[in-house]
Amino acid sequence: MFGFQTLSYLHDITVVRSSTNKLHEMYAKAKDTSVLIRLPCNLAETVANKSLKITLTVADPLVKPLYGFMHQIDDYASEKLRQIESKYPAINTPTEEVMNTFNEKTESVRHVMNSVKDTTTSTIQHGTETVFHVATATVHKASDSVF
Repeated sequence: MFGFQTLSYLHDITVVRSSTNKLHEMYAKAKDTSVLIRLPCNLAETVANKSLKITLTVADPLVKPLYGFMHQIDDYASEKLRQIESKYPAINTPTEEVMNTFNEKTESVRHVMNSVKDTTTSTIQHGTETVFHVATATVHKASDSVF
């Protein structure tokens, strides 16, 4: 195609690669589960591939004069990606490892939130039971005094 280093560089970032691999696995698994999913997916893939080939054939003569400018932009974008990578080394960590670390770091928050949820649920349940018992007692008392 055009040989942009930015796209290759993006794909080589661990978190991007592991995420796209996971998405691809899920997509492939979904296609394998049912013909109703596989047929439209295959059709969309065929249309996308044919469209890309046609677009490249038409666009190539139009884009050739801009190659130098496009490569300058590509070089700039690649340099910015390298800077981001050095500033945020977590992007070189596989997605699962990032998620595991996130879960470990937020475990105490989840524990507190679950405790609050349980307390709130218990309080609401207790209040509901109390209202039910008061209403039942009132109905019994009212029916006792009428008869």
